[in-house]
Amino acid sequence: MADGIDALIDELYASFTSLQGQGLLDEQCITNYEGKPNDGSMFFIFLVQNFKEEIGSAMRHLALALEHPAVDYSEINEYYVKIKRKVRSFGTSVLNLPLEVLRLGIADSSKAECDFALLRIHREYRKLRPHLETILELECRIINLVRTLAWRGGN
Repeated sequence: MADGIDALIDELYASFTSLQGQGLLDEQCITNYEGKPNDGSMFFIFLVQNFKEEIGSAMRHLALALEHPAVDYSEINEYYVKIKRKVRSFGTSVLNLPLEVLRLGIADSSKAECDFALLRIHREYRKLRPHLETILELECRIINLVRTLAWRGGN
């Protein structure tokens, strides 16, 4: 069973490496994974789920803020900062370029640029989501095996 865990961990690292090569993730994501306890903890799963929820929520709020006839660019900037902080702390490099476009749109007070940036953020995030789901699935399988092994060792 320990061999199964090692194989899944190797598969997960291969996914990280592939996604890093595609420019979807950066080294921070791997650092986050390596910082988790090796005791069957759900830490990394919670981290990924929280990232997905926070980014989704921020994109929804950003879209609503851009629908107002008089766009409040300070509010738009707050969502930019929130998304940027999450992207940096999680390690999703694929969102860096659309976020830079959003930053420039805010600086120019251009609703059109901000709308375009939001569309790009959505598009890049949609590319990333299935990979996050695969990572979650692999991590769940690893945790289940670790817990099963620990339970069998305790009996």
